[in-house]
Amino acid sequence: MGSINNFATKLRQDPSLIVAKIDQIIKSQIYRFWVSEPYLKIGRSHTLYTHITPDAVPQLPKECTLKHLSSYMEEKLKSMESKKNIESGKYEFDVDSSETDSTKDDGKPDDDDDDDDNFDDDDNFDDDTVEEEDASGDLFKNEKKDENKE
Repeated sequence: MGSINNFATKLRQDPSLIVAKIDQIIKSQIYRFWVSEPYLKIGRSHTLYTHITPDAVPQLPKECTLKHLSSYMEEKLKSMESKKNIESGKYEFDVDSSETDSTKDDGKPDDDDDDDDNFDDDDNFDDDTVEEEDASGDLFKNEKKDENKE
């Protein structure tokens, strides 16, 4: 009972939680616990609710009781919350590890990109303005191509 009261207090403090909880209930499809064939039969029978007695309603299985469902939902919400925290990067180790990796990786490709840019500029310069070139110029160009392949 204590957890239910805490939850009610949280809802009063933050009404947007209601929308979030409904959304989570729909996503988790927990409502399917209640929609079992015996209950659907009662619903389709068009029996007035005043005529539905405990004798007509079958006993709920233990896993469908409200106590079980509320603890199940709490576990489900906790796991969803921890996933959100990890995905949003609230934990420092996630942010630090990704920054470290990206700075190391970014340093290397930038150097290669600069070489590529210079190489392209050299290419354009050679093709457009200098038609006669000595053999050492061609050799230098081929060396740059080999470096970029590595």
